[in-house]
Amino acid sequence: MPVTNNIIMRSKVLLSLSTAVVTVSAFIFAASCSKSNSNSANNYSYTSDHVLLEKSFDDAQSIVDEAAATVTGGGLSTYRTTATYPKVVNDTIDNIVSVDFGPTDILGKDGVSRRGAVTVTYSKDTKYRDAGSVHTITFNKFYHNDNQLLGSKIITNMGNNLYGQPYFSITTSGYIELADSAGLISWNCARTRTWVTGFTTLGDCTDDSYQLTGHSTITRADHSVISADITQSLVTSVGCRWIEKGIVKYTLIDGSTSIIDFGVGNCDAQATLTVNGIAHNIIMQ
Repeated sequence: MPVTNNIIMRSKVLLSLSTAVVTVSAFIFAASCSKSNSNSANNYSYTSDHVLLEKSFDDAQSIVDEAAATVTGGGLSTYRTTATYPKVVNDTIDNIVSVDFGPTDILGKDGVSRRGAVTVTYSKDTKYRDAGSVHTITFNKFYHNDNQLLGSKIITNMGNNLYGQPYFSITTSGYIELADSAGLISWNCARTRTWVTGFTTLGDCTDDSYQLTGHSTITRADHSVISADITQSLVTSVGCRWIEKGIVKYTLIDGSTSIIDFGVGNCDAQATLTVNGIAHNIIMQ
């Protein structure tokens, strides 16, 4: 079916395929020409679910990575925190790092509102950043822009690659309870996360950037299932609000596909959505 002007709007998302330019809110991309069949090849709002999962769970890992580099009772960098939150407890005896943003939303200097706690438990007889160390991230009433994160993320430190960059094998069984009772989305995800820059400046996350590769399966709020394959490594930076580089291929249960290309590595709002062989420019805001 050709793309039409029938647009689904959700959570500040606006993506119009009726023109050459598409506008979307930061980190969220959606378009649709079918409200009745979410598994149709022409319903592209699953891209919003995928990017929300990607950015939210990656954010949680960045939080505990930075917190693990602080002293007991210390706080995160001013990039992430305001006022007295978040509070960090780095328990080096039981190998637990807890980051508590408090019971009410606080707005970080990265523009994200957070509340609740993120906890990581890492394997005994290793330091947090040792090769072979296994970390398990869990959540206690943790909300990221009013979306609640649930489930767990297991990270194995694989040491350094040939370029001296730390890299990690990641398995996520995660859920997001969407804001405003919009439903539950989940994913099962296998990732390799390479810490490209910033790993020599521990305690300062502002210069951190990462490459992500791997496969995930997304179950949407309407129970439809989507596969997402990173065909070119995603590049994300803590200091940039957008995914800067990479390509993701989505496969629906009927075998139809679509592709999002996030560009060549610039921190800008440009991306491209290709549907039925037709490329559409995307401008993120």
